[in-house]
Order: sequence, then C-alpha cells, then structure tokens
Amino acid sequence: MEKENIKEKDGELAIYEASYLFLPSLALEQVPAKVASLKDMLTSAGGAIISDESAVLIDLAYPMTKIVGTTRHKVSTGYFGWVKFETTPDGIEAVKKSFDGNDDVVRYLIIKTV
Repeated sequence: MEKENIKEKDGELAIYEASYLFLPSLALEQVPAKVASLKDMLTSAGGAIISDESAVLIDLAYPMTKIVGTTRHKVSTGYFGWVKFETTPDGIEAVKKSFDGNDDVVRYLIIKTV
C-alpha cells in the first residue's frame, strides 16, 4: 500500500469514483450496453475498474435539462449508476472528455477517493 501512496503523490496512479445519470428515454434493454460501453471507455483510457453498481431508474430531486443537438431533454427521472476505478492524471482527462461527449449522459461527477 505504501508504494501506491507514493505513486499517487508522483502523479502516477489515483483512485476515482464516477457517478453518472443516463437519459430516461433509453430503453431498459439499452442500459446494460451503455454501462458496458462506459466501462470499456474507462479501461481504454488506461483505467482499472475496482467496483461498480449498474444503473437503475431513479426519481430526481429536481428536473434537469440536457441539450443534444437541437433537442432539449427535460428529465425528472434517470438511470443512475457509479463506478470506482484507478487511473493516471492523463487517463482522468480522457475520461472527462468521454463523459462530456456522451449524449446519453445527463450529468456526471468524478471524485478522487481511497
């Protein structure tokens, strides 16, 4: 464990947790494929998945808006899930860009954790 802490200080590896909210307009059958696509994106960005929870449909505390192309989606529900992974600082930048470019993600949050 000590070596991992030293690597983290040098900017080598760190553990992150990403939570995400998919549009509720996705069919229930599409959600597992979208989650698998997210995990593939994480591993292709140099990440190693530690644990995760698959997306489930939840009610939101307040309505959110997602603009895709020229369409404005106002949602009050969404598929929420999370994944914990380990990656480098360069890898986390690639992950952020992938989340930003994903039209099915309403909102996401990435935090550094242990």
